[in-house]
Amino acid sequence: MRRKYTAEFRLKLVKEYLAGQSKKGLAELHGVPRTLLRRWISYYESFGNLGLVSKKTNNYPIELKVLAIECYRDKTLSLKECCI
Repeated sequence: MRRKYTAEFRLKLVKEYLAGQSKKGLAELHGVPRTLLRRWISYYESFGNLGLVSKKTNNYPIELKVLAIECYRDKTLSLKECCI
């Protein structure tokens, strides 16, 4: 069964990474796969805090939807990046 991480936990790890911690060290310390941590960092860099909201519900905030549309329309993001 997959482990579910809260948005707060994800944000905590991303902020620790941005403060200078290594991905490998953070992943090992918190028992999180490094690839997953990399994905959270990418989501945060693209969408800020909204990028770390759980995607299981498929109920995305309207702000995130509008941002994705604007980024795609302005060619800031590819269609694939908008769908992440």
